[in-house]
Amino acid sequence: MTCGMTSGLWGGCPGACHTGRMPTSTAKHFTTDRLLQAAGVLAWALSGWLAWNLGAEGGSGRWLTLALLALYLGAFLLATNRQSARQHRSRCLAALAVQAVVALSLMLQVGNPVISVLFIVTVSQLPAFFSLRVCLVAVVGFLLGLLGLSALVWQEPNPLFKSLLYTSLMLFAVFTADQARREQRGREELTRLNGELRATQHLLSDTARQSERLSIARDLHDTLGHHLTALSIQLQIASHLCEGTGKIQVEKAQQVAKLLLADVRAAVSELRESSALDLRAALAELLAGVPNLAVRLEMSVDFRVDDAARAETLLRAAQEAITNTLRHADASELLIRLYQEGECLYLEARDNGRGTALLQAGNGLRGLKERVQALGGRFSVDSAPGDGFAVRLELPERGA
Repeated sequence: MTCGMTSGLWGGCPGACHTGRMPTSTAKHFTTDRLLQAAGVLAWALSGWLAWNLGAEGGSGRWLTLALLALYLGAFLLATNRQSARQHRSRCLAALAVQAVVALSLMLQVGNPVISVLFIVTVSQLPAFFSLRVCLVAVVGFLLGLLGLSALVWQEPNPLFKSLLYTSLMLFAVFTADQARREQRGREELTRLNGELRATQHLLSDTARQSERLSIARDLHDTLGHHLTALSIQLQIASHLCEGTGKIQVEKAQQVAKLLLADVRAAVSELRESSALDLRAALAELLAGVPNLAVRLEMSVDFRVDDAARAETLLRAAQEAITNTLRHADASELLIRLYQEGECLYLEARDNGRGTALLQAGNGLRGLKERVQALGGRFSVDSAPGDGFAVRLELPERGA
């Protein structure tokens, strides 16, 4: 069987949809980021006060100092904004460069290495964007630059001591920030994996319940149903062999047997109808464990999955879309849509990340494609610079 093509990803669910934004764990990180920003602003304010006073004593223009301080603050707030860092990495890197240039300009204008505090604030932001090795290279560059300024421009009597003092503070800030980022990523990964485990457990238990219901339905049909059918036939034969009051009683017994058989058939049908897997609840478990990403789930009201293999494939597709978004997309939002058209089940997911022109499928996407093809479905991925990343799959409701 071949599934027909449908409208584009943003065309909306066919029919009515249940839409919901699943809870994320961003509140705690939001508070932490605000506290870190507040600490940075405090360091900026104290450095600014010092630069203002030293600049005045040295005869430098106060308005230039004020403009540089304002520029530094704006660049700092941009670079430390989590959503901006996730969606506009290049802007944040430019903001970091602006901070470094402004800090250097203030140091040259004021003529005092104490303004190096702003460099410490800038360097502490690097682990959010670069590896530890790159951060250490930046610190070494600062050390050499500060040594040169102290010895040649400011003619400090002991430039090495002050340079090493500020460099040690920078190293402390870099190592602390890097460790904090590593721990944060570890917690996020643990939260995500825990959500995946809960979703898998829910689907597994639901599959076990489905298997039991179907087994009971088969047993009722194959044993009690057949015996009641045989009893009804025997009673019908007996009714032709009896006369008078005995025949009336046999006919009544036959009617009771027919009613029992109808009840058994209704019970079997109800068991089979209620055997659909609760994929929505499994997805809710999965999405509830997603850190730092607003995930919106749209699922058509008529969406129904009776087969464990298809339910698992759809769950794994949603899981892979979330994993790719968290690891590679620098996105803040992800939309997952599930709907049914005719005899086909569809899942489409798209994030609002940076996208890429060079799309290389990893083991996760290749494994998902193999799952879909094994069920007779179709799988595709799409991405473009500035247009996010999209996953789309089509599954026949039943085997081809």
